[in-house]
Amino acid sequence: MDEAERCHEIAYIAYGDLLVHGTVEHVIESTHLTTYVVSAPDGDGLAEVTEELTGKPGVDMVAPFGNSLHVSGRDAAALEAAIAADKKAADKKAAADKAAEKAAEKKAAKPPALKAPAAKPETTKAAPAPAAPAAPAAPAK
Repeated sequence: MDEAERCHEIAYIAYGDLLVHGTVEHVIESTHLTTYVVSAPDGDGLAEVTEELTGKPGVDMVAPFGNSLHVSGRDAAALEAAIAADKKAADKKAAADKAAEKAAEKKAAKPPALKAPAAKPETTKAAPAPAAPAAPAAPAK
């Protein structure tokens, strides 16, 4: 539709049937579509959003468009509810991720607890082994 917005009039033809004809504004109004643009830096996470939104009540189409998604539906209220629910879930996940990241940073920044030196093992002097019995003395002659 981006290219069509530069035209004075447009027509949609599908399978040989003229579906709609008129100015861009007229065609958009006659479709009764509402479209949201969902974007993310570098498109991160958009595949997951596509999966989450596809098939939800009010969502007729989810189409990738560069680093964003065009999410459209004919029931504006249902579409808005689907987008809001997905955004709420995404915000909740982002908050949990941020909390986990903060906890990990805090744990990494905390110096390890100092341990008391290990007790030095006691060394005891072993008692000398009993001397072997002396060989009998040779009889005197």
